[in-house]
Amino acid sequence: RIYIDETNMLSFNISKNYISGFDFNGSTNPFVINAAFEKHFFKGRNGVVSVQVFDLLDQNNFIERVYDEQGFTDTISNTLGQYFMVSFRLMLQKWTGTPSSKGKPLLRRGDGSFF
Repeated sequence: RIYIDETNMLSFNISKNYISGFDFNGSTNPFVINAAFEKHFFKGRNGVVSVQVFDLLDQNNFIERVYDEQGFTDTISNTLGQYFMVSFRLMLQKWTGTPSSKGKPLLRRGDGSFF
């Protein structure tokens, strides 16, 4: 994660898989990059807009080889695929130190409830 300033963040995840022994028309050694950018809003930074990109280079291909009496079967699959996601989060919690009513602090009973 890279914090650009107090309200902006850039994050990324990079992975490289090494697959050998297969000959096919896909990416034999996929290089997968996931990236995200977040922007915080409002006074308490409780609103967040996030833009995420999964498999930025569109290389996430995998192979499964199954052996049987007649030979083998290779199954090439693109399990995750490339996609984009935009989200908005709003955190509505309001945690204050002391509960009050009409400007005066509320008194608690021994069991934690209020008078």
